[in-house]
Amino acid sequence: MRLEYSEDYERVLSKKAHSWDESKAILEYMRVNRIFQPDVAAIHGSVVLTKNASRLGDDVWAVHEQVCLAAMHLGMHAWTAYCIEKLTEKFPKSKRVKRLYALHQEAIGDFTGATKVYKDILQESPESTFARRRLIAIKRTQGKTQEAIEAATKHLETFQMDKEVWHELTEMYIQEGQLSKAAYCLEDVLIQDPRNMYTVLSYAELVFSCGQDFDLARKYFCLACEIDDTSLRALWGLFWCNQHLHKKDQGSDKMLALQSMCVQRLRSAYKPLKHVPSTKIMLALLDAELLATSGSAEAKAS
Repeated sequence: MRLEYSEDYERVLSKKAHSWDESKAILEYMRVNRIFQPDVAAIHGSVVLTKNASRLGDDVWAVHEQVCLAAMHLGMHAWTAYCIEKLTEKFPKSKRVKRLYALHQEAIGDFTGATKVYKDILQESPESTFARRRLIAIKRTQGKTQEAIEAATKHLETFQMDKEVWHELTEMYIQEGQLSKAAYCLEDVLIQDPRNMYTVLSYAELVFSCGQDFDLARKYFCLACEIDDTSLRALWGLFWCNQHLHKKDQGSDKMLALQSMCVQRLRSAYKPLKHVPSTKIMLALLDAELLATSGSAEAKAS
């Protein structure tokens, strides 16, 4: 049995009971299409591994890895250890299996053991970004934020395009209250992914929070609104940037129109919820701003 389309996958998955062949097909479809649903993988993986696992052929090792990752995510440590034991017996020198073992050590809180494995991997493969990232993550998990920052900075001297570590360094600087450094790091993420909504919006909020360049913050809030014109976070960010730049914008038709558009979209979003007390306050604020914006436009026209 083989599932070719997502409709087939959803149909079989929705059944209350599954045959061995159906469970095998579900797992295979998930691997081929890179679907990560830990609960599904754990349920169906346990079925095929405990009943006639030999029928899987060479796929038995892929299923062990799949179940191992799912069980690790769900905190099913016994299943994780079982799968790693079987994989280690079959592939005793595999770096991939070593990675799984180290991840499991992290999951159970053995950071010393995990660190040793990652350092061993780096001895064999100094270019392993996975091992370097995990060592940074371990320091952060242990509350050694400054050491993690130093390790991330050193890593980025060699791997300057590692977007994941730039993003983690951003989060650590935010945690330490160093917002300007966090914004600098996020710029490197933006260079690699300039239209990512989360990154654009986070950068706009960071620049705004630094309180030094509201013009730049406004540009990125505008970009966020262009990417997703329903984002309330982006609209509120734009609204408050306009408030901070009110004096500078006086006499500018474009800026008046921008604030008017922003207020109208926010009002449209909140109007259906006007019976909620907190929403009434927001609508009153927006109505006052709309009145002020209209008054400015009329005064300029006269």
